[in-house]
Order: sequence, then C-alpha cells, then structure tokens
Amino acid sequence: MIPLRFASSETLPLMSSTKCHEQERSALLEFKQSFFKVLSLRALWPSAQARIWSNVLAPVPDAIANLSSLTSLVLRYCNLRGTFPTTIFKLLRLQLLDLGKNPELSSHLPEFHLHSPIKSLSLMQTNFSGSLPTSLGNLAFLSEFYISNLTQLTMLDFSHNKLSGEIPSSLGKLVQFSYLNLEMNLLSGEIPTSLTNLTNLTSLDLYDNQLTGQIPAKIIGLTWLTYLDLSFNRLTGPIPENISNLESLDYPNLQSNNLNGTLRLDVILKLQHLDILQLSSNEFSSMIEPGMNASLPNLSALSLASSNLSELPIFLSYQSRLQWLDLSQNRIYGPTPPWFLNVSMSQLQFLNLSRNSITSFTAFKWLNLMTLDLRILDLSKNKLSGVITPCPSNLSDSLIVLNLNSNNLYGRFPQLHNDVCGLKMIDVSDNQLQGLLPRRLANCSALEFLNIENNQIVDNFPSWMGSLSYLKVLILHSNGFHGAIGEPEARDQFPNLRIVDLSMNNFSGCLPSGYFDMWSAMKVHTADDAHYYGTLEISIAFSGDEGNYDYSMTIINKGNLLEHKRILAYLNVIDLSSNNFIKEIPNFVGSLTELRMLNLSNNALTGSISLSLANLIELESLNLSSNKLSRMIPPALAQLSFLAFFNVSNNHLSRPIPQVNRFTTFKIDCYGGNLGLCGVPLTKKCGNPVEAPPPPPPSGALAEKLD
Repeated sequence: MIPLRFASSETLPLMSSTKCHEQERSALLEFKQSFFKVLSLRALWPSAQARIWSNVLAPVPDAIANLSSLTSLVLRYCNLRGTFPTTIFKLLRLQLLDLGKNPELSSHLPEFHLHSPIKSLSLMQTNFSGSLPTSLGNLAFLSEFYISNLTQLTMLDFSHNKLSGEIPSSLGKLVQFSYLNLEMNLLSGEIPTSLTNLTNLTSLDLYDNQLTGQIPAKIIGLTWLTYLDLSFNRLTGPIPENISNLESLDYPNLQSNNLNGTLRLDVILKLQHLDILQLSSNEFSSMIEPGMNASLPNLSALSLASSNLSELPIFLSYQSRLQWLDLSQNRIYGPTPPWFLNVSMSQLQFLNLSRNSITSFTAFKWLNLMTLDLRILDLSKNKLSGVITPCPSNLSDSLIVLNLNSNNLYGRFPQLHNDVCGLKMIDVSDNQLQGLLPRRLANCSALEFLNIENNQIVDNFPSWMGSLSYLKVLILHSNGFHGAIGEPEARDQFPNLRIVDLSMNNFSGCLPSGYFDMWSAMKVHTADDAHYYGTLEISIAFSGDEGNYDYSMTIINKGNLLEHKRILAYLNVIDLSSNNFIKEIPNFVGSLTELRMLNLSNNALTGSISLSLANLIELESLNLSSNKLSRMIPPALAQLSFLAFFNVSNNHLSRPIPQVNRFTTFKIDCYGGNLGLCGVPLTKKCGNPVEAPPPPPPSGALAEKLD
C-alpha cells in the first residue's frame, strides 16, 4: 500500500496501472486541483481515504463520486459551501463520511440502497434539509453516525440541520441505540412510540423541533436513560405518571412546550440522580410538592419559570448544591420566607425571581453571609420597596448581573464597598432612586449595560465613565441630569458605546459633537450582527456550555415606545430628545455611519438640517421635530434608503418637500407646523405665482402736483 500525501505545491505521484484505473487517477487530480489547500489523501486498495485538514472555502467537486474505492471521507470543519453531491453517499465502498461543522454546506439525504457499507455518518451542524428517508433502515452496517450492522447502531446525530417531516418509526429497529440526537431541525408529528423499543438508550435529544402530541407513556421503559431533552416543541398532555421509573435520569428538560395538568414534583423528585430539572414555560394548572425532607444530593439547577406557582416551593430549603434557580414569571406574592436564603443556598450562582409580586426580600440581609457566590440576581418587575443596601464586598466581586428594574425602591443608588467590581449589567430602571451616581461605578471595568431610566437621579453627565471600554448601552432617560455636556477630557471616551439614551433630562448647551466624533463603535459594521447583547461568561451547569443572560430595554423606536426583550448587536441608537440643547446640529454626527435611530426632537436646535445626515446610510428612524430648524429639507436625505420613520414637524422649515423616494409617503403630521413647507403629502402646493408688476413712478406735471 502506497500512501499519497500532497499539498498544493506537490505533484501527484504516478500509481501503478495495476492498482488504479485512469478514471480514478483523473478524479484524484481534479480533487487536488479543486481545493488548493493542505490535503492528505491515501488511495489504497482496498481502502482509500481522503481527509481535508484546513478551511478550503470551496464546493465539494462532483469528481469525488468517481473514487469508487474510497472508504473514508472526512471534511469536518472545512468551511465548505455549495451543494454536497448526493451520489457520494452511494459509493460502493464508502464506510466513513464526516461532513460535520460546515454550516454553509447544503444538500439532502438520498434514499440509501440495500446493504450500503456506511458505518459512520456525521452531518452535525450542516445545512442539510428535507425529510429523513425511511431507507435509513437499509444502512445495514451503520453502527454510529459513528457505527456496524443496523441492529447494532449505537449513535445517530442529525443535529443542527433543516430536516423536516416525521421521525421515521423504523428508527425503533435500532435496538442497540445508546445515543439519538435530532435537535434543532424542523421535524414534526408525534414522537414515534417505536422509540420506546430502544431500551439501551442513554441519551435522547429532540430539542427545538415542531413535535406535537403527548410524551409516550412507554418512555418510562427506557431505564438506562440519563439525558432527555424534549424542550422547545409543541408537546401537550401531562408528564408521564411513572417518570420516576427512569432511575438513571439526571437531566430531564421539558421546558417551552404546552404540557398541562398537575405538575407532580412529588413524583419527579423521586429521581435521586437528578442534576438539572427544567420544566419552565408550560401550562401546568397546579403543583404537588414533595415531602418536607425531599433532599436531592445532586440537584444543581432548577427552572420552573412560567409554571403558575403561587409561592416559593419549600423543598428548595433542603437542596444543598443548588447553583441555578429560575422561578420568574409566576404568581409568587408577598415577602420571601426566612428559610429562602439559609445555609443550603450557599452555592447559588443564578437567581431569577423577576415578574412576580414579591414585596420584600430576605436577601438584602446578606451582610453576614460569607460564602454566597451569586453571579446573577434578577428581582425585576416585582413589588419590592425600601432602600437598596450597599453591596457587601464579597458580593460585589462576584456579581455579574444586577437587575432590580420596575420595583418601588427609593433612596440613594446602591454603593460599592470597595474598588473591585465584576458587574457587567446593572438595571435599576423604573424605581424612585435619588442622589448622585456613585463614582465607584468607574471601577466596574467590565460593565456593558447601565440602565437607570425613570428615577430621580440628579447629576451631571457621567463623563467620568468614559474609560469603561466595554460599555455598550447607557440609558439615563427621564431623570434630573442637567448642565452642558462638555468636550471629552481624554481621547477614546466610550469607545464601544452603541446605544445612548439621554432623553427627558435637563441637559443644555450644544450637542456633544466631541463625543459624536469618539463613539467609534457606531462607525464600524458588526460582522456578527445577528447576535444579541448579553453576558456569556457565566458557567451554567445544566448546559455544559457558557450561559446567556439577555439584556433588555425600552426605548422610543420609530415613534413608538417599544420593549426590546433582546438587543441585536447592530442596533445603534442616539436619543437626546426632550432636553435644552441649542445651536446647530454638528457635522460630526454624520460620521456615525452605522447609526440606526437618531432622535433630537424637543430641543431648541437652530440653523439648517445638517447635510452630513445624508451619510447615515443605515438610518431607519430620524426625528428632528419640535426644534427651531430653518431652511429646506436637504434633498440629499433621499439617499437614506432604509429610512422608515421621519419627523420634522414644528420647526421653521420652508420650500418644497423633496418629491423623491419615501418623502412623499410619510404622514402629513411628520411635516406639520412648518408654515413654509409645501408639496406632497401636504395640501399646500408649491410654485411662484405671477405677481402684478408695481405701478410706474409718477412723472412730469403729475409728479409735481403730487409733490
């Protein structure tokens, strides 16, 4: 056997005609020439292998289908694009095919012929679509998607694709299955009862599909099952009564379905190996708790958000390893009971009690609690009242998220006890906090999100926070901030700021042109603009990955007050409305070319509309209403092709409205209060009507008589 290794600079060695047909030699040459990347290829009889080791950025050549002796083809993580030739699946000697982690590689699964030699097949995180073929049963030697004989199949992974249709009942014949992963596809229909024949199954993952019907009652026969994820589907009915028969189960995830009936925690919590339990966002009508001494030695994460709870489950007081607790969006009312933060909660990292009706919280007596390692504290949208006590030093070090918005808290903004601060997100909006912003916030070097809107903070613009290089969102809306925003004291102030809302305060003086020039993040296109702002460095036990806590906010968007439950990274916003800013709109604002929303309304701005605004090619909303702007609407603004909201009402503008693009489609109210404007959509027509010439001056005797 002669191994053939070559790169783009090497030549393909000649092979003996007794060992290689000319057609295969030609195919190998085309294979090499198509990639021009590092490639290791062994063409051996009877086993040929091809492996691509680097990002090839190319389609897979059809010529590979001519390699009739190919037994192994691994193209994992190569950034392949285009359509994968389905004929390759039918190569008569192909045993291993790995196309995993090529998200731009598309195709579909063909019908497999009887006695296909494929033993291992991986399509994880590709763009394959279509239905799962019923001929999967013809893969007689498949032992894993990784694999030996169909009845010996142990692992199948079709996750992260676009496979549709129903799950074939024939999968129930794969009785040696230990792992089945079909997560993040478009599968529909009911879970086949035939899957309950897979008595060796240890992991079943059907997360994020469109499955309907009930959880098969016979699932309790899968006694080796340790991992069960049926979340984010459309399943209905109750949780199977005897789910406690799954004695090995440590991870049941049933959240975000339409499960109903009584939530029998007294049954579920008999599973002594439970590590993570996720049941949030279903339609349970009531809950039966376990007995007082239901201690689960391994329970680290519990999620019961949107589960119709009316009180804190008392069994929590016996959980000694709990790190993650989400009881948000329930009907929990009144003060938290004294037992809630006893010594058994000392390992808690994530606590979310938001959107309840909690009136007081035991946790504000943390000063003597020395072992609490809390990363996320979310008590938003409750009925908490009173003063926020200062954060103890051991807590301010470890706390990453502090969310207390929409309560009845008053007094001064909470102080930090030392110069160490790990906070990335602070939201104390919609309370009654007073006084100055604590200057020690400047020590929160990782801070990304600060929202203090709708309070009674009286202070100057926090220029001392300009060194916070990670700060993306700054919302000071509706407080008592005042004074002029001077020139930045140093270079590169607020370099990552993308959303700034200073509206409804008492700022005065000129618009902050110096800061406009420095807000460089609003000038740069975000390559991955589909992701959401949030903190991703929180270790979450139940996911095995880094966690995600999404940031949210409420802002004026295109003229309407909208809640953004998640904030897309491309959303660049400046709202300086309802202040006392004067003079002209500075040209520096035109340098913020990635800006999506600009609101300068309800100020005392004068001069003309800056022509530099025409550079804001991504702008979707522009509000300049209720100022003292004069002259014409610049026709150059017509090049703002994404502009969906435009308001210049109540100014001193004149001359014709540009009769191009969308300017004639905006409502009349967007132009009202400008007596000099004319043209569609206003009823006032433009034009210069012919005026009567003035009378000639008197002359001669008449002029003398008039004198």
